[in-house]
Amino acid sequence: MDLSTGTNDGVALQALRPLFESLGTLLTTFNRGGGRPATSIVHDLLKLWLQGETGISLEETQVLYRRVGNALLVSDRDGSLMRHLRPVLVGLLDRDLKRFAPQDVRHLADALSMHAPPELRELLQGRAEAAQFMPLRGQ
Repeated sequence: MDLSTGTNDGVALQALRPLFESLGTLLTTFNRGGGRPATSIVHDLLKLWLQGETGISLEETQVLYRRVGNALLVSDRDGSLMRHLRPVLVGLLDRDLKRFAPQDVRHLADALSMHAPPELRELLQGRAEAAQFMPLRGQ
């Protein structure tokens, strides 16, 4: 890794260590859905987190959630990964569902939770149901 201004790899590793420790297997789980270049699931999560509210379109947001949802099929469904991933997904979904029309909320939640463990699926579906009755942001 080559960072600008002479910063060495140790600085980046120190900053990213909690990510590696919490979501490490998702760093090496790649998804190439939709004719797009393969990216890791952590890449997709970070893009949702950092750009999702204003930096990417609703269509791109849906694609990213679908890619993350597909990764749940092959992830550690009952272990520490889900304990770390659950609050991330719930927080992102709570933020992003406000941007979608009610009819699209269900599709987004379904794409994300299709391969999720039952407990997480119920939680995500409940969030989607609640969001369907909220006014769209900007209305």
